[in-house]
Amino acid sequence: MWFTDVMEVPSLSARDLNNTFSDEGGDMLLALILVPAVLLNPIEDPYTFLDLDYDSIAAAASDAYMQEDYDAAIDSYLSFLERNATDVSALYNLACCYGLKGDEELATAFMLRSVRAGFEDLGWITWDPDFESVRNGILFSGAVDSITQAMEEREISLGSILHVPGRTMIPCRIMLPENFDPDVPHNLLIGLHGYGSNPEIFMGIWEAFDEPDFIYAIPQAPYPRFAGSTPGFSWIIRSEDDELASAIGEDSHQYICDVAELLQENYNISDTFLFGFSQGSGITFETGLLNPDLFDGLICFAGWLDTTIVSVNDIETAKELRVFIAHGIEDMVVEYEASAIAFEYLSSFGMDVEFHDFPSGHTVDHETLRQAHAWMRE
Repeated sequence: MWFTDVMEVPSLSARDLNNTFSDEGGDMLLALILVPAVLLNPIEDPYTFLDLDYDSIAAAASDAYMQEDYDAAIDSYLSFLERNATDVSALYNLACCYGLKGDEELATAFMLRSVRAGFEDLGWITWDPDFESVRNGILFSGAVDSITQAMEEREISLGSILHVPGRTMIPCRIMLPENFDPDVPHNLLIGLHGYGSNPEIFMGIWEAFDEPDFIYAIPQAPYPRFAGSTPGFSWIIRSEDDELASAIGEDSHQYICDVAELLQENYNISDTFLFGFSQGSGITFETGLLNPDLFDGLICFAGWLDTTIVSVNDIETAKELRVFIAHGIEDMVVEYEASAIAFEYLSSFGMDVEFHDFPSGHTVDHETLRQAHAWMRE
C-alpha cells in the first residue's frame, strides 16, 4: 500500500541514445544516468525499502490515533520508526498510544526514547491526558522524576538563559483560489496550526473546502518543537517567569497581526478571518479579540479562551467581531467544555457566536470546516 511503483526502463538502441542528446532528450539521458543500474533490469530489487512512502505511514498512524484505533496506530508508528528511529514525534506519539492502552511499561519506554531523541517539553508530558492511566504508576512517575532531575542538572551545566528579542524572517505558505484574479476582492483566511505542527501539514486542510474562493495563508509559528523528520513549531514557549511568558504571547500576537497587515497590503482583500486549531485556536481567540480592527471573524477549532489574557474590556471593544467555534465531543487532548465555556462567555456579551460540535476527537472535522466556509460567505 505504501510502496512506490518502480517503473521498468526499456533498453535503448544506439539511435535512441543519439536522440537523447537533442534539447528535448537531454534531461531524459541525465535521468537515466542517475537511475541505479539495478532498476534498469527486471530483477529482484533489494532496495525497495527506499521507496516506502513514510509520510503516508505517519499519516495512517495519525488517522488511526484520531479514530481511537490504537493498535493500528501502534503498528503504523512502529513501521515508520523502522527507518526513522529517532523521529521525536513518532516516538512520543507511540508512547501516547501505549498510555491510552494502559500499558505503563511500553508508554514509559517510548516516552524515554522520545526524550533521548530530543523531546524536551516536560510540562507537556506531565499534563498530556494520553498518559492519564499510567501517570501515577511507579515506572512512569519514576521516569518523569529522573527526566526532571536530568534536565535540571543539564541546565546548571549549560548556564542560565536570557531571552533576547530578535528579528528573523519566518515563512508563510499562501494558496490562491483557482482562476485567481488580483483585481477582484477576495476573503483572506489566515490559518494558525497547532502545537508541534507546521504550515505544510496544515495546508492539507485546503483539500477539505468545496471550491475555495478565498486566499489561504499559513504562517509558521516562531518556536521550534519536536525535532525529527517532520519539524514542528509552537506559538509560545512555557516559562515560569510570568513577565517572559507575557512577552512571548504578545510577540506572537504582533507577529500574526504583521502577517495580516502585510497580506492586506499585497492582495485585494475584502474580509479577513483568523482560523486556528488547538493551540492555534487559543492564539486565534487572543489575537483576534485583542486586535478586532484587523479581523472580521474568528474560526476556532478545539481551542480555549484564556480570560487572564483577554479582559472584559477587550471583549467589549471586540463585540462586532463574528466568532465560529467548533469542537469534537470525543476530544481527549483539549476538553470539549473549553469551547463550550468560550461560547457561553462570549455570547454573554452579545457577540455574534456560533457553536458547532462533531462526533470525533482532536481534529478539524472537514464537514464542520465546510460549514465554517459557508459562514465566512454570510
